[in-house]
Amino acid sequence: MITRKHSRKRKNSESIQGLKESRDFVSGSFPKGIYRNRICSILLWIEDAYQFVLRHIDQRAVIEGLHRHDTYELPTQSIREIIANACLHRSYLDPASVQVSIFDDRLEVDSPGMLYDGLNVTDALAGKSKCRNTAIAEAFQYMKIIEGWGTGLPRLFRQCREMNLPEPKFKEFGDGIKVTVYRANGTKVGTNGPETDTNIDIEQKIIELISQDSKITQKTISEKLNISARTIKRMMAEMQENRRIVRIGSNRAGCWKVN
Repeated sequence: MITRKHSRKRKNSESIQGLKESRDFVSGSFPKGIYRNRICSILLWIEDAYQFVLRHIDQRAVIEGLHRHDTYELPTQSIREIIANACLHRSYLDPASVQVSIFDDRLEVDSPGMLYDGLNVTDALAGKSKCRNTAIAEAFQYMKIIEGWGTGLPRLFRQCREMNLPEPKFKEFGDGIKVTVYRANGTKVGTNGPETDTNIDIEQKIIELISQDSKITQKTISEKLNISARTIKRMMAEMQENRRIVRIGSNRAGCWKVN
């Protein structure tokens, strides 16, 4: 069953519920017909979650020679594989859901169950893989849902670099795994706004606005750049940490200085 959740923090989210027959499903002990139905259900859930992502991220036009084509702001091939891997590697003994959430500035995929059989984050990022649900893995590989063992994370990181996106994050979080893919400029979800800028471009625009008006507010910067206030606040905090800009005085009466 697919459920959607809305909160003040999350813009859009969608959950993939665990199977009621989780213990038997993990062991692969279903009768043949029931097992086939469970695999089909998982495939439908993956496709629904993937289409949910496509509906809520932006597209932009790219001109190559005389031809124009539309492309998504995130590496969709890798996103689909990340969702599939979340369903493949999750713990079906845990009643929690695989959840796909879209924020102004990022996409998150949360999967219940820690890394399996001694695998750690460093090894997973290097392409190593240990599979908890071998029956599902064999079905996914046969149907080419996944391209190979341990290829999903390295491919995601490579495609984000090629698209000039911030580096993704992969970490153990509570009793599960969280994969975070950052959007380039935090354009509000569900809109077909301006073309995506890189973080470097946005930072340069922020510096230009501060140079023109040292007392400019983050709200005004957000409005001028058509970028969410949350993203501007996060980026300016990072710029302060990197000493690219300095805040002088109080938040209400102070001003900005470019270093």
